[in-house]
Amino acid sequence: MDFISLDEVEATLRELKKQVDLARIDKESPSLKQDLDIKYQRTQVLYKEGRFKEAETLETQWLLVLVALHGFADKRTIDSMDALGSLRFNAKGQLGGGDLLDTAIALRIKTQGASHPDTLASLASKVANLHQSGRFSEAVQLGQHVVDMCKASLAPSDPARLRAMSNLASVYTSTGDPTKAEELLLEILRIREDTLPYDDPDTVRSRVNLSGVYFGQKRWKDAVLLLEPVLSIRRRTMGDSHPMTMSIARQLVYAYSELKGHTDKLTIQLLILNTAKKTHGEDHEQTLDALLGLIPTYIQRHMWKEAIETTEQVLEKQKKRLPADDRMIIDLSSHLDTLMREFPNRECKVSDVSNIIYRPLSLDSRQIRIAYITKGSRSDPLEATLLRTSLDALPSYEALSYVWGKTRVSAN
Repeated sequence: MDFISLDEVEATLRELKKQVDLARIDKESPSLKQDLDIKYQRTQVLYKEGRFKEAETLETQWLLVLVALHGFADKRTIDSMDALGSLRFNAKGQLGGGDLLDTAIALRIKTQGASHPDTLASLASKVANLHQSGRFSEAVQLGQHVVDMCKASLAPSDPARLRAMSNLASVYTSTGDPTKAEELLLEILRIREDTLPYDDPDTVRSRVNLSGVYFGQKRWKDAVLLLEPVLSIRRRTMGDSHPMTMSIARQLVYAYSELKGHTDKLTIQLLILNTAKKTHGEDHEQTLDALLGLIPTYIQRHMWKEAIETTEQVLEKQKKRLPADDRMIIDLSSHLDTLMREFPNRECKVSDVSNIIYRPLSLDSRQIRIAYITKGSRSDPLEATLLRTSLDALPSYEALSYVWGKTRVSAN
């Protein structure tokens, strides 16, 4: 345990014992167990909401009671110490999260063994803490050691093994070694796809993590192949207005931009715009940003009418928010003058919306179109967005059958 100071572990245990004595916990209280359960459930909710400081306070109370009731060697106490270490690392608590995590690791090794899944999971957390603290060389050294231990003693799909691999991949990404990061993340994704449903959150997260490596390498096509099915899953499971859905949509727009003239870019940009309008309103900053992003796309597609109208719309809204001499007002006005001068009578070359929507599918890539129906009441107009994907990506959908021509059956 060269990566852990036993002196610091002993100091942490003494500090915890001191806090337990000061808390004067009534171990005979009949409501103590019920209070513990309530605190635990509340802590989980706060943690998921990212309210780390409030979660830390409750977890501290939970830990002190567990120490008083069961001592330091009990698994429940060690689990709480591990969780509190992570919380305090995120919330920057007074008693360092790293000290608590090191103490939990030392106790796990002593009571459960160095190769126990719980011990390895705690060690993976230690790697993440070293990474976030900027101690990259230590993170790589410990991370590789933990991954080797996991591969030697745990099943491929064990959560502790996958977590250790993911944390090490993050370190490699930060240290400029995307090849090793990609190798680990590809292995994780294959395991997820073999053992979990296609739309399981962990499978989706693995695709997003791998796409991040491809972004760093400017491998836009590889990133798009991962993110397109992710967007369809998040739209279906989380809804268009969820921040995680919109985050993927914006990443796709960026990748499409780098691919120059990708035909799906406009569709996703319109999705972002419509979602911003419904979620934040017509004049919100996110709506205006989405409109601004559409202008160069319209110009690239020679959709002059749409480019002019959108520029006029943004300029009108910004004039209500900004002074006349603001740089954005000046630039938008100049841009609009240029568009009006160069293309005063030009209509959109794509005069039929169907020409935008129904682009040829790639038979070699086994592509299909999936229509995503926008949620609404019976009185709302029917709205849908079409996205292309490949059958090889195993998308989730309901098939609709249709035929062209007369309704009378003319052949068997």
